[in-house]
Amino acid sequence: MNKICFFLLLLTGHIAYSQINFGLIQELEKNTGMGYHMQVSGNTMFLSQSRKDEVKVYTRQEDGTWTFLQTLKPSDKSPDISTDWGFGNSMAINDSNAVITAVYKSLIRKEAGGAYFYRKGSDGLWQEELVFENPTTFSYYGGKNIAIHKNKVTVSHDNGYPRFVHIFERQHNGAWAISDTITETAFRGLSGIKVFFDDTTFIAMSFQFDDQKVKEFRLQANGNWVNTQTLETGITTYDTYFGQLLSVDNNHQMAVGAPDFAVHHEETPLSSAGKVFIYERVNNAWELQQELVSPAPHSYEYFGNDVLIKGDMLIIASQDTRNPSDNTLGAVHIYRKINTKWTLAQTYYSENQSQIGENIFYENGQIISFGYNSVHILENLKDCQGIAGGTAALNSCGVCYGGTTGLDSLQSEEQCLPTSVYPASSKAGISVSPNPFDNRITIEAPGNAAIFLTDCYGKILAQHIAPGLFDASHLNPGMYFLIVESEGEKYNTKIFKK
Repeated sequence: MNKICFFLLLLTGHIAYSQINFGLIQELEKNTGMGYHMQVSGNTMFLSQSRKDEVKVYTRQEDGTWTFLQTLKPSDKSPDISTDWGFGNSMAINDSNAVITAVYKSLIRKEAGGAYFYRKGSDGLWQEELVFENPTTFSYYGGKNIAIHKNKVTVSHDNGYPRFVHIFERQHNGAWAISDTITETAFRGLSGIKVFFDDTTFIAMSFQFDDQKVKEFRLQANGNWVNTQTLETGITTYDTYFGQLLSVDNNHQMAVGAPDFAVHHEETPLSSAGKVFIYERVNNAWELQQELVSPAPHSYEYFGNDVLIKGDMLIIASQDTRNPSDNTLGAVHIYRKINTKWTLAQTYYSENQSQIGENIFYENGQIISFGYNSVHILENLKDCQGIAGGTAALNSCGVCYGGTTGLDSLQSEEQCLPTSVYPASSKAGISVSPNPFDNRITIEAPGNAAIFLTDCYGKILAQHIAPGLFDASHLNPGMYFLIVESEGEKYNTKIFKK
């Protein structure tokens, strides 16, 4: 790269720290359905699909791309069993442990369910270490959600009464065992798809018909888990699915999706447009801070179909948002926290009509989401100045303008190579030698030609150059453009200084 150009990148690269311009860098599992269920933690991704009974594991490389590592399958399912076990319906992973449930597993009895515990080996591969059969008389064990925190795992129960969540803990001898239970008396139990769990807190949706709530359970000094706070919207006439998907950041801030929430827009009621509720923990209790709806809401948009909050990033999935340019469906809305309010920074629409907008994760600066045709990997793209999220762009002839370049569109056109510039050729009586060169070049051109030199951004470095010997010893090594205007036409040639 021209050292002048590189210096400009260094000079301006720090300015765009908070700018947002996410774009697609990779797609995984095109047209396979893998990713319908997904978990991502650090550099590890687990993907599964309905009725497949296998989980594919991907790892993130140093360059940010993801590569396939291995396939996990239930070890006790023989080839002659054709029924779907729902293996991969719920998954949880951290650096060294993973749990996968098989909600419809039927070895003990029909659809009893079970859980598979894995440990990451020294070779980086995941190895099964325990198959845990449903210890209850009910079915669909592990049916809705599981969560992992350090050496503890929560496994929900999706059928029977009362509903409960088992807490597993790795014992001193390395074995997993149930160490505690959280019980819920609501009719459908703690049945959210995404929950939060740490050493002392468990947060999940409590489902009752037409009345969904978010309940927080805290571990008390006597060892019991107690429901200490309940959040609700006040809607009890229809299902909003408030809390089915929620995200908690460091037990301090929380985003709660309600994708079926009906909103009013310009005095028009919009069914299932969706809403997201933002909470912060104040004096050890959750307080509502903000309510968000889609930037352009419409009925059955399902804004809040998934949510993720982390630091000053809030990402909201909306699987049926319409792209105004082509009417395709699916979007990811990216918000940044400015002062105390979340403000929309970008709406990313699917680039391949795959209805993006499910299973949102944000790891290592990447947004990962499932579209019906593939798993999307998004990164904050660099502009033509090399600034992540920057707004500078190339004009029609390749000159960078806007952002922090100091050039507006008109100025960039004045300094760039117009579209009417033709490649230099001997037919026009124009040649440059030697090329590449050390310090001097010889320019052959008509005597009445106007000759000037530009850098890689199109900035004019020298004008009124005469044909013949040109001293370029003051230039840094790199690429330049020599422009020759003769008889109303313009010609260019790339020249390279060694």
